[in-house]
Amino acid sequence: MILVLCLVGCSRPIEPIEKPTRWTMAGPTMGTSFSITIADPGGRLSSEPDLQAIAIKVKAVLKEINQKMSTYDSESEISKFNASRSTERFSVSAELASVVARAKEIFEASDGAFDITVSPLVNLWGFGTQGERSDPPSDDQIQAVIASIGSQHLEVTLDPPTLRKLKPELEINLNAIAPGYAADRLGQLLSELGYKNSLVDVGGEFLAQGKNDDGGPWRVAIEKPRRSAAPKQSIERVLLISDQAAATSGDYRQFFEHNGKFYSHTIDPKEGKPVTHSLASVTIIAPDAMSADGWATAVMALGPDRGMKLVESLDRVEAILLIRKEDGTFEMKVSPGAEKFIDRSARKDVRQQEGH
Repeated sequence: MILVLCLVGCSRPIEPIEKPTRWTMAGPTMGTSFSITIADPGGRLSSEPDLQAIAIKVKAVLKEINQKMSTYDSESEISKFNASRSTERFSVSAELASVVARAKEIFEASDGAFDITVSPLVNLWGFGTQGERSDPPSDDQIQAVIASIGSQHLEVTLDPPTLRKLKPELEINLNAIAPGYAADRLGQLLSELGYKNSLVDVGGEFLAQGKNDDGGPWRVAIEKPRRSAAPKQSIERVLLISDQAAATSGDYRQFFEHNGKFYSHTIDPKEGKPVTHSLASVTIIAPDAMSADGWATAVMALGPDRGMKLVESLDRVEAILLIRKEDGTFEMKVSPGAEKFIDRSARKDVRQQEGH
């Protein structure tokens, strides 16, 4: 999922919801939104959370991430690195270096399917910052852009934290991994404040810690991947997760149609074109949201067969794939350890909701 890094603070009203053992706050962030739910199973907290005080700390964390990783802030670390045409080591914060290092690891493990330098191709196809398009670019245009990208031309060190581009024109964008990182940071903040049971959602990247207010695992929905300009949201599956992260990537939110063919925003960095396989969405379950976010994008680019093979090679990473069939329905494939996260009891409710 491509997300625009444009972080702002909490501006929505912050009010407790009905249950006295559950509190929530929400606001805009990263061109999307975030929400935080704090639970108190068993009523063990000595007092209700001070949501206004928490919101101030949340805003500070998101502002810090923005100052490091937003390509929409010309003064951010990442923007300054992108603007530089030097091939010398470029000093950055430890946080930015660690996220780029994780992105490089996913790039290498996915054989280049996950690539944080791919933004010029995303822009060329009309899914980025340079406006939409209604027809494909030419092969010559695609090949010219491919020559300017590739994480193999990017180096990162953690001690000291530096980045280095081997091609002067190389630029990076963390839209496909930074929301997960933000969810992890917010989860860490809540734990440090003493709230061990929480659900953090940043742009659909979830981090579930501890239990919900009923004392059970958190329930997270997987959306039915209907491809429509204005899709009606409905639930395909429900996950039960505790001390896990979940992230979904799909082909159904950003696309255009030309001569009866759909072009998704998920770009194959090697081909320079939108993927053409039948994978409609992938949900990754992993120990942390940053990894789940990155692996979801990688598997979506690889497709159902190569993507599942990748997942099965990873430690503590599971996947739920929804594969689009010719009749418009979906086939679900899961990795060996993913079955235990699926709430089978919720399937009846989902069918009733959809009129089945």
